[in-house]
Amino acid sequence: MFKMSNKVYDTLKFISMIAGYVATFILTLTDIWGFTHGAAIAASVSALGILLGSILTKSSKDYAKKGEDHDG
Repeated sequence: MFKMSNKVYDTLKFISMIAGYVATFILTLTDIWGFTHGAAIAASVSALGILLGSILTKSSKDYAKKGEDHDG
């Protein structure tokens, strides 16, 4: 299991939670302003959010299990 501080965990969790909003924002602005590759950038941001969410869920479950193992 990868050990991380609470601050790192909370920061990564925040990033994973807002990634979808950021992706939508990017997609909207690239469409409005006519920038290229907006869909690819938005999809990449979304994929990062999903990856972080998955890693953090696994980490949280491992941490909870570790706590159960040490309870009396």
